[in-house]
Order: sequence, then C-alpha cells, then structure tokens
Amino acid sequence: MIYYIEFFGVGNVYLIENKGHAVFAVNSIKDLLNVIIPHYENYSLLTIKRVNFLLFKEIIELMGEKKHLTEEGLQRIVSIRAIMNKKTPIASYTRPLIKIDVPIVPDLTKEDITPEWLVGFTDAEGCFYLNVRLNRSKKGYWVTPLFSLTQHSRDLLLFKLIIEFLGFGILVDEKSRDVVRIRTENFQIIYENVIPFFTNYPLESSKLLNFQDFCKACDLIKEKAHLTEEGIAKIKIIKSGMNTGRKD
Repeated sequence: MIYYIEFFGVGNVYLIENKGHAVFAVNSIKDLLNVIIPHYENYSLLTIKRVNFLLFKEIIELMGEKKHLTEEGLQRIVSIRAIMNKKTPIASYTRPLIKIDVPIVPDLTKEDITPEWLVGFTDAEGCFYLNVRLNRSKKGYWVTPLFSLTQHSRDLLLFKLIIEFLGFGILVDEKSRDVVRIRTENFQIIYENVIPFFTNYPLESSKLLNFQDFCKACDLIKEKAHLTEEGIAKIKIIKSGMNTGRKD
C-alpha cells in the first residue's frame, strides 16, 4: 500500500487490523482534483465503476467550487450520492432529492483491454487456488489448479471481452448472487497460457506470492509428483500457505 503513496505522491494508508485490510485513502479535495481524478481520466476504468467515477468527479468539482456550501449545491451533491454504488436506501435521505441523469459511457471493446490493465484487475479481483481432494476410485489425490476472476454481474460484457482477449476461460454467471466469474482449471491452459502471461506481466500486489506458490505446485503436478506421497505432501504445504493461509 505504501507503493500507492509513492506513485501518486498523495494520500494515507490505514490498517484495519480486525479485518486484516490496509486502505489507501485520499481525502483532500485539492489532491483529488489535481492528482486522482486526472489519473483516472487518462487511464479509464473499465468496470461499472466508470459510471460511479464520473458521478464522484462531479461531486468533487462541485466541492472544489464551494458549491456544497449552498443549499442548491448541497442538494445536488446529496442527490448524486444517492445513485452512486446503490448501497444507501433512498428512503434514508432526509433531504429532498432531485433527478440526476446517469452518465453515458462508451461501449467497451476488446481493444480497451490491455495486459497491464488485466494485471491490475487480477491484483484486485483474481485468485490462484489449488483444489486438493481424495481420488475415491483409486489411491491418491486429485490436484486441480484454478485461476479465477470475480466481479458483479453488471460487468458481464466486460468478462466476455476478457475471455475474448485471453482466448480461454469459462464464463460463469451466478445470477442468484449477482456475481460473474471467469474460471480456468484446465491444466494445459494454465501451464501454457495463464502462467506465461503473469510471468511476462508480473502482478504488483501480495497476490504475486500466491502466484509464485501456484507455479511451484503446477511444476510438481507437471512432473506427476502429486501421484506420490512425498509430492502430495509438498503440494499440501504450498496450498496451506496460500491466500487466507498466508502469513508473510
């Protein structure tokens, strides 16, 4: 997270110990106007957050012009806030709301997706996982590596474009949970496509450590080591230290 402060030159990092999270936050209107907003104008968001960014931008610009100190300006800000993210029930607002037109964003194409963007998106929304289970019909274990990306179902179009960009992946639309996923658990695709991609375009977050462990396990699987007691023991140790089990 300190990397974000070094990169942007603004903001602070806060540790939420009870959740094990770190948060990078920029609260200064000046820094938001001069640094954060221009950055995301130059490097556009591709998820549904594009719309929320444009609404957020209008609020910050109104505040930069001191419009929040007027009744009319404050009413517009509150009304914009009411349609952002859609987490706060409209009925909970005590101020009368005005109609806000939702910004229209251009349709995405495969050309909007770049390797660098996909790496950043994976840092935030991706998962490298090892599924280890007993083979009930024979002695030994099944070991299945899994790469996945997860997002709200509103980004279904984006996920279709990601699959088109990558040339692999299975799209899973969990309508009951409003979730869309891209899953890849074919070992050949993982070894020949997923691993080379993230080797050529390295992850920046702590997810890089999970990817490196994922690669070690895939090397063992390729060597058929998972069919031996010694090999499966190594894979289990690797799995236990990944994702939520990671201590470093």
